[in-house]
Amino acid sequence: MVSWWPGDGVALDIAGNNHGTLQNGATFASGKVGSAFAFDGVDDFIQVPNNPSLHSAREMTMEGWFNASTLTPVWQNLFWKGDLPDCPNGNCKNREYSLFLSNGGNLHFTSTSADRVNVDQTVIATPYWVIEVGRWYHFAAVINSSAGKMQIFLNGTNAAEGNYSTNGLRTTSGPLTFGNGGGANFFSGKLDEFALFDRALAPNEIAAIYSAGVAGKCFSNAPSPIFVQHPVNQTGYLGATAVLPGAAMGTPRPFYQWYFNGIPLAGATNQTLTLPNLAMTNAGNYFVVASNSAGSATSFVATLSVSNIFGGYVYRRTTNFYQPHDDWRAAVRSEFGPTAEVVDWNTLKGKFADSVAVLRTLFEVVGITAPLQDEGIAVTVGGSQIWSGDRSYGVNRTDGVVPGGYLVHDQILNNWALLGSWPAERRIMTRIPAPPGSTIFSNPESFENGSGDWDTDNYALWQIGVPTSGPSLLNGNRAHSGMSVGATLLNGNYSPNTSGRGISPSFNVQSVNPGGLGGASILAVVSIRHRR
Repeated sequence: MVSWWPGDGVALDIAGNNHGTLQNGATFASGKVGSAFAFDGVDDFIQVPNNPSLHSAREMTMEGWFNASTLTPVWQNLFWKGDLPDCPNGNCKNREYSLFLSNGGNLHFTSTSADRVNVDQTVIATPYWVIEVGRWYHFAAVINSSAGKMQIFLNGTNAAEGNYSTNGLRTTSGPLTFGNGGGANFFSGKLDEFALFDRALAPNEIAAIYSAGVAGKCFSNAPSPIFVQHPVNQTGYLGATAVLPGAAMGTPRPFYQWYFNGIPLAGATNQTLTLPNLAMTNAGNYFVVASNSAGSATSFVATLSVSNIFGGYVYRRTTNFYQPHDDWRAAVRSEFGPTAEVVDWNTLKGKFADSVAVLRTLFEVVGITAPLQDEGIAVTVGGSQIWSGDRSYGVNRTDGVVPGGYLVHDQILNNWALLGSWPAERRIMTRIPAPPGSTIFSNPESFENGSGDWDTDNYALWQIGVPTSGPSLLNGNRAHSGMSVGATLLNGNYSPNTSGRGISPSFNVQSVNPGGLGGASILAVVSIRHRR
């Protein structure tokens, strides 16, 4: 076996490293064995990047279960591996291997052999009307070039067979996809337990997999759960969503229970734990227990840290879409409460134009996960939400050159963030004050600003600096004198006008005092002071 995609809550390859990625809303639903991949037939699919292991020179088998929701349109792809374009000039010679469901209720297996590159594919098909909507079927698509044949097995029985070149399969550099083929032929329904082999499975092996039914293929000789994916340590951001994946195999498929700081989380019984709208109270240790009738297993413990790097604010985007002439301020407050404000482009530039890493995190938090997505999230510019006529401002991202046809008004960090205008409705970027206790500062500024709250870089845990001037502290002195500096510990639960002392870990100070401790590693006793 080269790869195995069980579809149990993740697109993980549990037999190899050919992990898939869910595209355009592909999701999961109850399957033949555990859960399955679910597709809407519009644009959903799963993509597996090209890898030499996905190619076998002379023999291959792809097998799994499918359940179709409809027999329209004419073609629906269960799997496809090939190069684009799929069928140049109507000749589908670029397919390495693919399996289609037709509107005639039958399966078509296609492949191009090594000696027919730039010529044509080889096709075999089952009889018509062997597939009904809403039922689970097991398939195995087999090529045995050494024996000169290709086959389709349906529910453990040889349903189609034809000749195949003895010169082996052609090689392609394109991805492997489930649920579409060559950018078209989207599948509507569920796919489960797909597995790829670099040999031609024997008929008795295929029949055994089909006969196993809901028990599925065996991951190991022991039926008790074994983790194939553990949750890992990560940092989440205030107001964003954190996802902790965990995956275990067993016979039967296991159930899950997540724990937070050793206590079971009510309702957290999915394979993946999703924590929306992160608060500081979500920070802690998480693990998941997988159980079935044969036993149980516990995952590694993962630590979730929650950080606010956005200067005392939480950034979101609205759920609803709004027109350019709608009341945006009323819109964001209807969704997020009376303190919500529409984000202004000038504020974004002022806060995030010096760090692509922080800007990227902001985009992830508000849901801009791909370049030029959703034609931008709406913002104001200098308080105005209308550029001209029915065109409003919006922020988008690009990871390189801006495509032609985009009207760009401004940019941040060499085209990483764009300000454009479109007439379409869209979601609105929103800023909400962070809840109490999530950060010391409501508006962090540098020492050198000389007014407002103070720190030095907005982003680290310890804030320390050597300003030549700065705001007055509680006793009227400056934050810096010839012998000392001011320091703050972020993310502590401090009330306004707090003054105290704390001992830091050792850290390297490059030049605390020009005449003394430059470059020394010290254990510092610092004053924790907060002014507003």
